[in-house]
Amino acid sequence: MINSTFISTQIRYEHIPRALFTEEYIAQCAKLFSENYGVWGPDVSAPLKPGERIKMNSNRFKDQYLFDDSCYGVLAVNDSTVIGQAFYTCFTVEDLGLIKWIIQLVVAKDYRHLKVGSTLCSMAAGIEWKGCGLATSHPYAVRALEKACRIKCDPALILKYGNQILTTSPIPYTKTAVLHCSGNHSYIDTHFFVDHCEISPVLEREVALGRWKLGETLQDGYEFFAFVFNFE
Repeated sequence: MINSTFISTQIRYEHIPRALFTEEYIAQCAKLFSENYGVWGPDVSAPLKPGERIKMNSNRFKDQYLFDDSCYGVLAVNDSTVIGQAFYTCFTVEDLGLIKWIIQLVVAKDYRHLKVGSTLCSMAAGIEWKGCGLATSHPYAVRALEKACRIKCDPALILKYGNQILTTSPIPYTKTAVLHCSGNHSYIDTHFFVDHCEISPVLEREVALGRWKLGETLQDGYEFFAFVFNFE
């Protein structure tokens, strides 16, 4: 895959394979994550501290999100500054097909609610896939996925295919993650203790509107396991 770029208002979107990522872009992406992703929750282990920003340097960023040549990044760039990013990996699950797993989705605070997240997800998903998803604690990330793919998450389908996706995934942290799925919720225990204070009112609102199917609460250390499927 070669670089592809298009313009949306003043934001430029770039789709970049692992081999073509520059150190400058990796440093910007690590900085964007560290400044915008979230803070540690109350159950985080020392030396990490509750309330501190979750940070990542360039080397760890590459280990987590650009670990092999199945990895790609989609960047939203404004005036040479990365203001949004979606990193994903592609792999094939037997009897299902091509899976695209968005490993990280982050948008700078000043650019949220401008459809940047859904555009990033749309470019990551592309047109050839059978399953596309992410693990996240934030309902807005799930909404961005659903808008991008124009398909709603179905817990019954996630229950059917989730373990196959998880065991086939090349993502480092999934080797120790555990799924907890049923017909009315879809969680993954990643032991990632991000603080839930910001997302709790968002989740309550989504549940109250009757359009949330992945679980009404979220335990510390867990994330929503959100996947959509395309069988057409």
